[in-house]
Amino acid sequence: MMWKDNELLIEIPLPRVKNRPLIVAHPASGSNYTAAWNVMIEHGEDFVLVCDDVGPHYPDEWPYHCNEVGAEYFVRMQNSTHGDRIYRNPDLKFDNLLVHRQKTALEGFQSMPLVDVLFVDWIPPFSENTPDLPFKKVAAAMADTCRDGGIILLDEKARRNFPHWFEFEDGEFGLEYLGRAEWPIPSLEMTQRVEISAEVFRVHNTKKQADVDDFLSTLTMERRMSPKELKLMRKRIPRRNDSLPDKDIWWERKFDSTFHQGFDEPEWPMPQASPWDFGRYKLWIDDLIKDSKRLRPISREIRSVNVGFEVQLIHGDIADHLDWLFLNNNSIILRRKHMVKCLERCPMLGERAIKLQPKWEDPLIQEMKWSGNESTPDLTSKLLDLSKDEINVATIAHSQANLEQLLDQCSKWKKENPNSPLESFTIFYLDEADYQ
Repeated sequence: MMWKDNELLIEIPLPRVKNRPLIVAHPASGSNYTAAWNVMIEHGEDFVLVCDDVGPHYPDEWPYHCNEVGAEYFVRMQNSTHGDRIYRNPDLKFDNLLVHRQKTALEGFQSMPLVDVLFVDWIPPFSENTPDLPFKKVAAAMADTCRDGGIILLDEKARRNFPHWFEFEDGEFGLEYLGRAEWPIPSLEMTQRVEISAEVFRVHNTKKQADVDDFLSTLTMERRMSPKELKLMRKRIPRRNDSLPDKDIWWERKFDSTFHQGFDEPEWPMPQASPWDFGRYKLWIDDLIKDSKRLRPISREIRSVNVGFEVQLIHGDIADHLDWLFLNNNSIILRRKHMVKCLERCPMLGERAIKLQPKWEDPLIQEMKWSGNESTPDLTSKLLDLSKDEINVATIAHSQANLEQLLDQCSKWKKENPNSPLESFTIFYLDEADYQ
């Protein structure tokens, strides 16, 4: 509900858009991101909540959030293309994303489109980190982050310590004051507060909106696929990114604490299998296929040579093609630093990953040197030996990145392993001079 001039208004005038989620920003959110989340839950429209902070409060770190049955409320997904953590609630009836980015508010606004809703509980990001400035001194900076018709919510949480932030006049810098909104019964429990109230402003400006779909494509892999690839993806469901122990480990810990003395209950909520409900996921994929102009599929050129299996060479960063590798049932074989990066971006590849340098075990290839003149001899053959039971395998440029050497080792390996089911061996390389 909302109040203006002592008049009660039932509906809070938050924006509604077609064919895309609302873009919501909460700069310098800290742990109060749950307030902005609750506001959007109450609104009931598809949304993406972007929280930028130099010290993010991630929901898969203490204090945790649980749903009504004790399972995790926010389920971590694959990271964004920039390495940001992304979460989703699979129980809501509408699309939702929570994006935590470790950066300042000003850096964040430079890397996203104009927002539909701006939730503000800390003015310094708009005032060169000076909290003493009044609202009118920062109004223009806040309005510049919003599209025409967007909404700014100034959280009343700050009024006690910074009353001068709430000294404003209607119409300043294109901000139309709409009233004071209240959300008395939030859906998600918050720390340090039980209700939400905010001053509401509508933005009027002539700023040109950037391509929202370009931004959305950096957040979810499905928006980087073609309609053909999405039809394959429709038969699957993304698994959670296991930042916390998985469900099997949770139940083992729960069982031990219930039936054996000396074991503590798991301190984290019960993990969910996926950030999606399977039925809603298929409907979402169908919507993306129908509105394919909003997709931003990744293009790739493949050079292929058959040596008994296909040796495929792709110029590009393997991290940009993980979705395609997953769709084509590839196993990836990489050094640890690259493996960690790839599995954060696409955790579904973890089930078939061949980890050359596992964290707690001996490396699969002793004293391995990946590239250069002193690289491990016959490294390609050794990688193939570790992959001989796989069907499709992908890695990155290694040894001297020499095409003749690569094909020679692959041909000899195939003759020595004629019964291997291997069908393709894909190598991604960044230097244009490699494998020529």
